[in-house]
Amino acid sequence: RLDWRDAVPALLQDAIEHVARRLDAEAAILEVAQERLELLSGGATDGGKTRGDTRGLEAVARVAAITRECRLGHVELHEHLMVARNASEVRETMQQAYEERQASLDYIDYQRTNYIRGQSDWISEVEGGAIYRSDSWGAENKVTGEFREGRPYDYVHFTGKNPKYREQMTAVDSRALWEKYVR
Repeated sequence: RLDWRDAVPALLQDAIEHVARRLDAEAAILEVAQERLELLSGGATDGGKTRGDTRGLEAVARVAAITRECRLGHVELHEHLMVARNASEVRETMQQAYEERQASLDYIDYQRTNYIRGQSDWISEVEGGAIYRSDSWGAENKVTGEFREGRPYDYVHFTGKNPKYREQMTAVDSRALWEKYVR
């Protein structure tokens, strides 16, 4: 099974770098071959070889032709690898955007549901981040299950005063608080 998040992008990057090195080597070979072709066909001397050395000229021309063919294949492969890497990056970006949208929808659904049910959640820092939920009947500690009934604890009248300790609790009124304490 492939790890599309980490392993595949790393493999693509390694392949891109490898093909880029091959392209650089082939460019160097073609540069030297071009110099040799000019030298062999231009009448200059090089180690006793002069104009008319057709075997040397043909050999260098063959090397240059084969290298150009290889280079074309590597250029095409490099383009395909770049497209694949970009597609992988786009896929990752789209996946992150989807997850962010989904988290936003979950939070919006949480807020809407609490509003419809006449509930609100409160964080007690004194109790280590325990959540109190107030509703039409009172307030319940969601960790211990303790329930306080009556008007001071119902959804309409509850102001966030911790019923057990002298603490003003924090309302869960942001996505950050919801993700940290409720989700």
